[in-house]
Amino acid sequence: MMPAIPVRMQLSRARGFDLQAASLALNGLAAVNCARPSILGNPFHGDLEKPHYSRGLFVAMHKAWLEARRAEELGYHGGAARELNCLRDRVMARLPGLVGKNLACWCPLAGPYEHDECHACTLLRMANLRPLLERAVKGEIKVSLFGATPRLLTELMLEGLLVHVRTPIAEPPQRESLEISDRGRAALANNGG
Repeated sequence: MMPAIPVRMQLSRARGFDLQAASLALNGLAAVNCARPSILGNPFHGDLEKPHYSRGLFVAMHKAWLEARRAEELGYHGGAARELNCLRDRVMARLPGLVGKNLACWCPLAGPYEHDECHACTLLRMANLRPLLERAVKGEIKVSLFGATPRLLTELMLEGLLVHVRTPIAEPPQRESLEISDRGRAALANNGG
C-alpha cells in the first residue's frame, strides 16, 4: 500500500466541521491549521477588493519571504525587517513538524487544471518535497507532483535532482512524472537521505 501524500485542505465554518475528522477521511493523515492568526498564517495580506491586490500576490510574497535568508533581501528594513526575520525563523523551525500532515487554510481550493493560490501550498512543498524525494531515491515510492509549476520543476532540474519530466498523454497536464538524477541521489545520500 502506497503511503498517503499530504495535501492542502480548506477550512470551513460549516456547523459540525471537524478539521481532523475531515483530514483523516480524506487521506488518513492528521491536519495542521495554517490560517491567520497562527504562527503559520501568511503575514502578507490585504483587501482583495482593491485592484492592485490579489491572493496570488500575497502568496508570491510569502514564498519569496520564506525562501529569502533575511527580510532585508526583500527590501524590508528596521523594525519591520526584525519582526519578519523573527517570524520567518519561527516558521522555518516548525517545518519539520509539518512533514506528512495535511495543511489547512481558508483560501478556496483550486479547480481542475488551476494553480492553487494559497501560502499553505508553499509550506507543503517546503516541508514535504525533500522527504518525498528521499523516499523515491530509496525506491519506497514513485514520485508524482500534482500541479507542479514549471518553476518548481526547473528549480529541481537546476539543482540536479531531476533529469527527466514527462507528461502522460492520457492524464491531465498537471501530473508530471519525475526521475531523479545520479547527482540528486548522491546529494540526498550525503545529506542524511
